[in-house]
Amino acid sequence: MKQSKLILMIEDNKSFRLLMNHFLSKRYQIVTKNNAVDATHWLEKGHYPDLILLDLGLPEMTGKDFLVGLKSSGFYADIPVIIISGNNKETFTSDAMEDIQHYFEKPFDPRKLQEKIDTIFTSTSLQMTT
Repeated sequence: MKQSKLILMIEDNKSFRLLMNHFLSKRYQIVTKNNAVDATHWLEKGHYPDLILLDLGLPEMTGKDFLVGLKSSGFYADIPVIIISGNNKETFTSDAMEDIQHYFEKPFDPRKLQEKIDTIFTSTSLQMTT
């Protein structure tokens, strides 16, 4: 049996986190963290997700700071990242913007997120076979 892809979701809104976990866990293995500090500790323990879903408005460490740190690391820089935020995309300016796969503004259609995730995983699989 094919092992499902692992997605790390970093989201501080509990109800949104539970809703997305319920929706996505039908197809993927989901690990949720309610802030970027906990997510960083989880990664430091040797975990390596296939994709990260990242909120920008997080307590303690912003999603933007997390993203910049992630992309500047040699080990985690290639993990695809999708931003899911209540902030308007135009307010997010960062050199790391070129490193994200997509930006979803809340509210959004979860089926569109599912399609984007499938596209990323299909693309990643194709790159690994060439």
